[in-house]
Amino acid sequence: MNIERILEGLNESQRLAVRAPDCPVLVVAGPGTGKTLTIVRRIAYLLAKGARPEEIVAITFTNRAASELKERIRIFHGDLKGLFAGTFHLFGLRIIKDTWGDEFSILSREEQLEVIKGVSGSGRPSSIIERISRIKNLLDEPDDRIKKIMEDYQEALQKKRALDFDDIIIRAIDLLKDPSNQNRYRKTIKYIIVDEYQDINPLQYRLLKAFSIERIFAVGDPDQSIYSFRGANVKNFLDFEKEYPQAIRIVLDKNYRSQAFIVKASESLIEKNKERIPKKIVSIKKEGPPLRLVSVPDDRAEIEFIAHEIEKRLGGMSHYSLMRGLQAERGGYSLSDFAVLLRTNNQVFALETELKKTGIPCYVMGRVFSETLKEILSYIQENKDKPWELLLQELRERYRALNSLFDNYMPSSSDDLITWLKLTGPEEDRLEAEGVRLLTMHMSKGLEFRVVFIAGLEQGIIPLEAEDIEEERRLLYVAMTRAKEELFLIHARKRSLYGKTGAQKASLFLSEINNQCIEDIFIPDRPLKEKQMGLF
Repeated sequence: MNIERILEGLNESQRLAVRAPDCPVLVVAGPGTGKTLTIVRRIAYLLAKGARPEEIVAITFTNRAASELKERIRIFHGDLKGLFAGTFHLFGLRIIKDTWGDEFSILSREEQLEVIKGVSGSGRPSSIIERISRIKNLLDEPDDRIKKIMEDYQEALQKKRALDFDDIIIRAIDLLKDPSNQNRYRKTIKYIIVDEYQDINPLQYRLLKAFSIERIFAVGDPDQSIYSFRGANVKNFLDFEKEYPQAIRIVLDKNYRSQAFIVKASESLIEKNKERIPKKIVSIKKEGPPLRLVSVPDDRAEIEFIAHEIEKRLGGMSHYSLMRGLQAERGGYSLSDFAVLLRTNNQVFALETELKKTGIPCYVMGRVFSETLKEILSYIQENKDKPWELLLQELRERYRALNSLFDNYMPSSSDDLITWLKLTGPEEDRLEAEGVRLLTMHMSKGLEFRVVFIAGLEQGIIPLEAEDIEEERRLLYVAMTRAKEELFLIHARKRSLYGKTGAQKASLFLSEINNQCIEDIFIPDRPLKEKQMGLF
């Protein structure tokens, strides 16, 4: 493929990134600035300059992102056998399989719990698993009590010839300490591209350093670093140029996703952070409608407002709206164009219950895949004696959602498939169920919707107390930048939380947003008569 074709349609910053020399490159890619497009064209550029597919490794943070990347590479460049595009864990798994073959297994969460129960005698195995995972990923020293449990736990895993999720990367690093393995991989892999570099944790950082790669192409945005609870450290991104003094920095600053008011408002919020690389993102789109900052009397009114705004655009879906003959104000919307983002899973589940009462179909992202995953694993275990080709065909017909996942990885046996599915998290939801999307702000990362409602914007919810204020601000920034056309920011003046109803203060973040981008909407308290009637 010629270079002109590769650079076609790119803006100047994207072209600079695609054609960057063979040195460490830091690409600061704001929301909606075309980072996946840039990565795809960068890979095509390397191939055009003589690199072989097997010399390129592209690391993503989710299988969903990997599948999207591979699909876009396939559309643009054709099928590329030998090119790796996948998560850190799939990359670690590849290194282990190259050395150990298939003579090991990966523990599921349920299997981990059973092992921990056996070695700890604790009534809280989940918290111990989380503690062990944090120690492994942050490379922390355990205290004496947890150290003994970890030793017994790892011994039990060794007897089973099994690895847990975190051990995949640890074992890959250990294998790369062997000079023969290290030399083999350093000769084979010439280019490493890391997407969402701001989210890597110390363990993943060590895996990258095991390659001593000088052609690393790091892409991400410190303003979207929201996973410190998983061990991510934004300083890895901010200190990249200290670690690689010869590195070049390129900023992608044109937003192709969101209307201009959404971009201006979100930028005015994130500018309050200090730990960041200053940049100015501008939208190529028109201003569009302003953000609606909505004050509602309580959480019931919050649901009613969201339902009403969705129905206005769809033409009415509840029984009450259909009786009134409510017609759509605008055409061309589908249920999946709408998303409601909240801070916690508890809020998501509560919203689901109440929104369904309005008659609007809704869909909690991640849950359906998790439930289907259990079915698939069970189906494989009843049918394990069937020939693999027949079982695979049955699975693909029975669970059509697997087909898009197989675009990224084709398992060679039922055990291989089980191992791979255990590495697939709930954020990899591909089931195209129709419904308004309900999800946490964290799970919204990497997604986009025409209309976004961010609910529960109150002190103590966002920001949560005792959390890093800058990361909480980044979390709201990520949520806001999911919106393409319309964005509603909603806070209740009174809310039921943890079994108690009390007054709420609007999130301090709302006062940090440029008010020239905002339209205020105030929903008054219900009349006393309506409240009294509610008792009957």
